Amino acid sequence: MSLGDKYLTTAAEKKIQSVNTVAAIQMVSSSDIQENLDHLSVLISGSVLRGARLVVIPEMFACMGSNKAVNSSLQSSDNSSILAFISDLARDHQVWIVSGSIPYREQSSFSQGDTITPKLHTDRKLIQSKPFSRCVVFNSKGDRVAEYDKIHLFDAIVDDGQRYYRESDSFSAGNRVVVIDTPFGRLGLAICYDLRFPELFRLMFQAGVDIIAIPSAFTKLTGRAHWRTLIKARAIENSCYVIAANQGGEHSDKRETYGHSMIVNPWGEILDEIKTGEGVVVADVDLAYCETTRNRIPCHLHQVIKIPER
Repeated sequence: MSLGDKYLTTAAEKKIQSVNTVAAIQMVSSSDIQENLDHLSVLISGSVLRGARLVVIPEMFACMGSNKAVNSSLQSSDNSSILAFISDLARDHQVWIVSGSIPYREQSSFSQGDTITPKLHTDRKLIQSKPFSRCVVFNSKGDRVAEYDKIHLFDAIVDDGQRYYRESDSFSAGNRVVVIDTPFGRLGLAICYDLRFPELFRLMFQAGVDIIAIPSAFTKLTGRAHWRTLIKARAIENSCYVIAANQGGEHSDKRETYGHSMIVNPWGEILDEIKTGEGVVVADVDLAYCETTRNRIPCHLHQVIKIPER
């Protein structure tokens, strides 16, 4: 039995509620951590009022600015204030939260959930002298249930005000793919630049992913060119829902992000979208529709070339 055959089961077999409401939050984070958290609290409250049970928040939600400002948000322990704040929000609102990303010093050793260690290039080494860009998932009790460290770091030349980006100067790269069981289906985690690497998502597909959360801070220029196309492609290729929560505006360091946070279904249809500025998008995910889509075009049965897990 292949990994895909193991996990690509029907909604009834999974014995979980088929239809659930999910949300993506869009922010325009500054270098002021407390201000960002205050805005986030209001946005999460709004998403819960609209029925959301799973909420995805953007990359670098707590701080976007100079390296000095970002370093001030560096996390190093389970009791760190920012993660404690998110945990409290999850518990108080009884909602699952995919907490975007924050800098985190230690390599993840989290054992819950399913992790896949993929084959990496032979020259790729895990460097722990820099923080990881980490996404932490909290359940509706406020418990930490999963962690994902961003694998692909954004080192690119972009013809905008920044001109070039060197994320690897500030962060170490992760080395594990994460897909976990939730009350809403199998949830996969990715962050921003990961979106351009379809092999990462194919590993999630082979692990039976139903929903992929992609917290992001896509630049305005690259977002205008590629964001919507990439989001829809990942949903279509893997017959799953994609919840893409992006930063969306001009930040305190004059960086501009694209926004257009959206939720896309397995057929590539955009269910809800916001353009720029702060806000919330909300939609229903239906595991039965995932199953229908996979039965109509059963890529999981026809896939000949499998990506090795390790």
